[in-house]
Amino acid sequence: ITSIGWRAFYDCSSLTSITIPNSVMSIGDYVFSGCSSLTNITMPNGVTSIGNAAFKGCNSLTSITIPNSVTSIGNEAFLGCSSLSSITIPNSVTSIGDYAFLRCSSLISINVGAYNPSYSSKDGVLFNKDKAEIICYPSGKSGEYITPNSVTSIRARAFLGCSGLTSITIPNSVTSIGDSTFKYCSSLANITIPNSVTSIGDYVFEGCSSLTNITMPNSITSIGIAAFRGCCSLTNIIIPNGVTSIGGDAFQGCSSLTNIIIPNTITSIENDVFSDCSSLTSVTIPESVTSIGWFAFSRCSSLTNITMPNSVTSIGVGAFADCGLKYVFYSGSESDWGNIDINGSNACLTNSYIHYNTTDHTWQFELDTMPTSYTDGILHGTCIYCDAVQTKLLPYLKFSSAALTLYDNLSINYKASKSFFEENGYSNPYVVFSMNGEERKVTEYAVVGDNYVFTFSDIAPHQMNDTIFATLYAEYDGDTYSSETKEYSVAEYCYNMLSKYKTDEYAKLRTLLVDLLNYGAESQMYTDYRTDSLVNASLTTEQLAWGTIDPPELHTVQDTAYQVIEKPTVTWKGAGLNLQNSVTMRFKLAAESIDGLTVKVTSESGEWMIASESFEETAGGYYVFFDGLNAGQMSDSVYLTVYKGDTAVSDTIRYSIESYAYAKQSSGDTALILLLNAMMKYGNSAYAYIH
Repeated sequence: ITSIGWRAFYDCSSLTSITIPNSVMSIGDYVFSGCSSLTNITMPNGVTSIGNAAFKGCNSLTSITIPNSVTSIGNEAFLGCSSLSSITIPNSVTSIGDYAFLRCSSLISINVGAYNPSYSSKDGVLFNKDKAEIICYPSGKSGEYITPNSVTSIRARAFLGCSGLTSITIPNSVTSIGDSTFKYCSSLANITIPNSVTSIGDYVFEGCSSLTNITMPNSITSIGIAAFRGCCSLTNIIIPNGVTSIGGDAFQGCSSLTNIIIPNTITSIENDVFSDCSSLTSVTIPESVTSIGWFAFSRCSSLTNITMPNSVTSIGVGAFADCGLKYVFYSGSESDWGNIDINGSNACLTNSYIHYNTTDHTWQFELDTMPTSYTDGILHGTCIYCDAVQTKLLPYLKFSSAALTLYDNLSINYKASKSFFEENGYSNPYVVFSMNGEERKVTEYAVVGDNYVFTFSDIAPHQMNDTIFATLYAEYDGDTYSSETKEYSVAEYCYNMLSKYKTDEYAKLRTLLVDLLNYGAESQMYTDYRTDSLVNASLTTEQLAWGTIDPPELHTVQDTAYQVIEKPTVTWKGAGLNLQNSVTMRFKLAAESIDGLTVKVTSESGEWMIASESFEETAGGYYVFFDGLNAGQMSDSVYLTVYKGDTAVSDTIRYSIESYAYAKQSSGDTALILLLNAMMKYGNSAYAYIH
């Protein structure tokens, strides 16, 4: 005997073992196929070929030795040998047919002879010689698999039925993934396809019942037939914008899929694409689509609404059969809808409420439960075109944040989200502030980015520890609502910032905050204000060291006759500071009449005009106040000249905040000197922080 012919022992289900004589050189197609009790077989060295499906379904075969004489192994030669745990391919084999070791569920290792000219193996996985293609991954292997970087393609069905595979890493070197590659990999939970791959073939992930997430790159242009059919754990998928075709049945039976976005590069939705997606609640069909295939969304029992463009001209048989469809949002007119060729078994579609010329319900909301300062209200909405109802929350008012202006006059900016107001229908916002029993209503605000900014300003240095109460108000549907009152202070802001920014990269900010708190404490001492609760009392030894230690070096620029004119009618009597505010200067002038007078103030940072209506009468003259400088400008010179019309009527005086501090060093008033030195430390650290 030199050969064993086609189906010689086909379906001999009681055959347990067989010895093939040395004279046999060929084992034909289907020779032992279906020999389900065959446990072992001895092949002689003379055998050169193993035919197609030769041992198919020999599910009791635990081992087999392929002799060195074999040069070819046919298609499906060992398919379904579920007890086979390992196999060795000798150096002589130059041809292995398709699916030779498919569905060998116990197979964990395929080993190839080191000198085989056509094939190789690594970690029990079968490759071509240069490991550029994965041919077969043993079905019995489990766990994770990292694909070598040498691989450029994965052969069709290479991983089919690998139920123990939990995850796989595919490198960017891979450009091709064959049909049915990962079919029935029931433990595969997630996979990322590299951007080197341009298409997902037919049946690639069919039956991957544990797959919850897949990342597809923008390079993908097509998704094959039944590519994800039966992926019952897949909850969400993003189809890249470059995809131009999705094969029939592609997502059929994805019963956990709740949302899918179809790109506007798709022109037709094929048959059964989303059938049996029982968790899908809504679908938006892009304007590029002209046809919807047979049973495309059939048995999508949770699908209640669909958005459809007027580009659709035909809807196939049963496209929406057995759906929960209730609302259709159609971008065209009623006459456009009448022109669509809607085939039979689509009662769920035709009996729905059709909303023409729209992509959503048109809601009319009424306030059901009013919001309070800390609980949301409830709005009840009805669609003006159908019986749809909806409830939604009317969020209660709240500030988004509050922050101190660190280098200007002491102010706290309270922010409220502009988009919050616009999205929820609130209008006319304002804030009521209260400090030490005095209320202040602020209706003016700045719009900065997405925020309305309300400012509580002119906080005196000695008031840094005082609590400011802020309540936000706004109107909704004619009624006024308020937020919960926010309590805040300069001190709280400073300590929060010091706790947050501890590292040396924030050294300038830390110094500024500590100097500010020390300045506030000295102001409390000077004004004898709440001295039992100094604002810097909670600074730690470490934090105190962040402040400015050395006393400031002070200089003066004071000059009451910086520029002189002939016969001035207004004279300067003095200059100083309003110590209730760190950066407000006070100048005294004398004039027989102040009608029509204006004081022009200039500095490096700008020019200001102060009208006589702002002058404050005092003994022997009038005070002029100027607060145009910030804390970082305490050393800047300011120049003041009085004008009547366009004519200067006084000499020009030059002054600075620092000049005042300099002049008072010899006053003998220790409390004042300490206050001014702390003020200048704060000013210098503000300058360093700004610059």
